[in-house]
Amino acid sequence: MTRGRSRHFAAAAVPLLLTLLTAVADNNVTVFRCCGRGEMLDPTDVHGPCAMLPSSLPPDFVPVIFDETSNQFLNPNEPPPAYWNLVHERPPCRPAAFLPASAPLDAPRFVSFLNGTLLAQHWPKSLTVDPGLYCLDRAGALLCLPEEPNKTKKCCGPSAVYSEANGGCEFSGRHDAADLPEDITSGFPRCEDDAYILSGRINESHWPVNGAWPAGGQLRTADGGTLQPREYCLERVLEDTQEPRTWTVFTCAPRHGVDHVTKSYREDIRFTLYPLGLLLSVFFLAVTLVASCMLPSTYHVLHWKCQVNHVGCLLVGDLCLAFVQLSGDNLRGPLCVFTGK
Repeated sequence: MTRGRSRHFAAAAVPLLLTLLTAVADNNVTVFRCCGRGEMLDPTDVHGPCAMLPSSLPPDFVPVIFDETSNQFLNPNEPPPAYWNLVHERPPCRPAAFLPASAPLDAPRFVSFLNGTLLAQHWPKSLTVDPGLYCLDRAGALLCLPEEPNKTKKCCGPSAVYSEANGGCEFSGRHDAADLPEDITSGFPRCEDDAYILSGRINESHWPVNGAWPAGGQLRTADGGTLQPREYCLERVLEDTQEPRTWTVFTCAPRHGVDHVTKSYREDIRFTLYPLGLLLSVFFLAVTLVASCMLPSTYHVLHWKCQVNHVGCLLVGDLCLAFVQLSGDNLRGPLCVFTGK
């Protein structure tokens, strides 16, 4: 009789136990961590292999987690909840967007919730990212961004313009977007390493397809190519005081172009020798010009006049070229136009 009751109890307990185990498994949350214990993302290449942590830092990190029930953050010195399963894995999108961690005294740029979702402050709006589409690290977070709408973008959003001097957006007193499409959105194009260039202006180097703003906002370039809305954004430049004001086109910098600039102006010795040779040429041209002017008897000779004009033009041209070579990629604004760069 006792055995029969034991069998019936076991038969009834097994489904109940399986139900409890299933419920616990359903409550488990899998969150990706970008690197293993004792490692962190390499700030110079967040998409590359992880770097070893300095010995002065603790081998592990605790993500910022917000508890909606108690409406407060979990203790940063405590490990994540037991049902959090931290897995060493990267998000499936390539390349994933990198959101750097904020400074210790600043508000966090991304916050995890107990259910594993991530709230990221990604301008111009906050994003909610599901588990499996991001990974966490003490240096920041790699996340998959949602698909961009196929609409024209104003780079700095409403009431802001771009400043070349400061290399970013600045607040402006007015919202100047009357001649842009009605369905315009905000934001820069998604570029690797956030490397943008000012590639031209509307109706000077870039033109709307068919001469008007169509749905989709495609642009035709001077070389006959076509830019899709997700590949560019439009903005006013603060330092551009030319009237009437035009829209500047921002696009992603070509990868080979960025590498070339870095190599040319910082590593290649030729770009040090070129301006030295030009300055030496300027010196001898100046000596030739002074020597020619010391012969008053030749002032009326046509050959002398041609020679003086020719030497003077060469002197000014070589001087401008030397200035351009020495300034590298830092030459901007009206001075850049004046020197003919």
